[in-house]
Amino acid sequence: MNKLTLSIIFVFILYLPEGFSPRLDNLNIIQQDVIVIIDLTKPNITHFNVSNTAFTNNSFLSASILNLTFNITEARNLSVVSYVNGIKNMTVNYINNVAKNITIPFTEDGNRTILIEINDSAGNIINSTVLGVAIDSTIPSAVNASNKTTAGGKTITAETDVNISVYVSDNYLSNCTFETNGSAGNWFNITTFSGRGNTTYSTILSKANFTGGQVVGWKYHCYDIAGNYLDPINTFDVVVESQPTPSGGGGGGLQVIINATNITITELTCNKNGICNDLGQGEDFLNCPSDCKFSTKALTCDDPTIPCVFKNATVARIIIFILLPTSLVFIILPPEARRRLKKYIVGG
Repeated sequence: MNKLTLSIIFVFILYLPEGFSPRLDNLNIIQQDVIVIIDLTKPNITHFNVSNTAFTNNSFLSASILNLTFNITEARNLSVVSYVNGIKNMTVNYINNVAKNITIPFTEDGNRTILIEINDSAGNIINSTVLGVAIDSTIPSAVNASNKTTAGGKTITAETDVNISVYVSDNYLSNCTFETNGSAGNWFNITTFSGRGNTTYSTILSKANFTGGQVVGWKYHCYDIAGNYLDPINTFDVVVESQPTPSGGGGGGLQVIINATNITITELTCNKNGICNDLGQGEDFLNCPSDCKFSTKALTCDDPTIPCVFKNATVARIIIFILLPTSLVFIILPPEARRRLKKYIVGG
């Protein structure tokens, strides 16, 4: 209930005849005038708000201080008193029609009620609207951030989709957004989760965004209701895998990609391209007849550009021109002729 107080101003006016000394008796009278000013008007708050945010009543606030601004119309200004949770917090003076700012600090998070009381010198009081505010200066926290293939593997290649996940802890979480820069370097949104905190959020990064040998970044930026913000960045490497090269005409090899450079390592001797020993891999007419034709040069090493079977040319010539023809003749002779020939050579 507002107090009704009279502000009384006494003005004494004495009317005295010239040369007359008044006495307080029945013959002489002192005249007294009293002027009484009655002030029943309460101070008027023309402006009052929370100046450090676009604040609405019963909202969350991330700051550890609350800045209040107000403007009061009252010629007989006296004081402004602030109350936090019903307890007097501070008292300040104000000037008529001059904006005033006060700062209320908070040492702990929690719910608060704020009230401003305006007093004038006549004892009139007016109270502001009670402000409800939840102080939350703690940013969301995150643990167990991971990036693995959808199969659960730790080796990520340009051929594997990736599951990214993180546990976000906050009782008043507003939303979390996952982003990645792929292998291109420009960040883009993957998905946004709204609502509850204290849970694990996960999504899939498509392999279409990966390039072998590159580093991929991903992040989750999370807001709580008070506006506190979490924005860490995580990375992983896209590993280059070995892949077999397509074989042409039955030939083969192994293709190894190192830093996006193709290097061919030959496994098979014969590549069946019609050119004998074109890579110096040891093709000859025995192991690659499609590329290397039979010739005496290939047997006797007369041509150093052609791989040969017998490294000693003299031995090769003895085998080819003496022993081999003799063996053939011996094989085709009739049995009786073979016995006579054997008797002639070895005796007996």
